[in-house]
Amino acid sequence: MSKRAHKIVNENDEEEEEEELSIEDSQESTQISHSAAVSMFDGCLEWLLQQKEASLYNVGVLRELRDLAARKRVLSIKQKQLTDYFSKS
Repeated sequence: MSKRAHKIVNENDEEEEEEELSIEDSQESTQISHSAAVSMFDGCLEWLLQQKEASLYNVGVLRELRDLAARKRVLSIKQKQLTDYFSKS
């Protein structure tokens, strides 16, 4: 490989590494709620079921992921105390 080609390859590798780092940084700062995840999985399921290439395996995997997000949503909801429903005067 010539020096020029080697330099171009190295520059491309550096650019890809920088893009990967910026993607990782943006993913760390964005927190998706469990409710949003359930909604997204529902949308994915609707889309997948409209596709002729949809397999039972793929549908099953998406349903499992949606159910996982739904369980996490339920578990993350803080239970209210009975005293929360009465005003404190």
